Amino acid sequence: MIDLRLRNAALEMAHARDFDFVIINELFERALFDLKAIVHAQRLKYAAQRSARSDTFEALNIP
Repeated sequence: MIDLRLRNAALEMAHARDFDFVIINELFERALFDLKAIVHAQRLKYAAQRSARSDTFEALNIP
């Protein structure tokens, strides 16, 4: 079982450059922290903030 997981991990990591984020699940707590950080960062992107806070953007004349 462990051998299979390691083979799968190697195949998956070969595609790591195709993604914006990489989480390596060696330690669950760290992987969870990283995942939460990614979700939080996505919510802070311009498009998400512009949509969620359109009144503020308009009040400040931010396109």
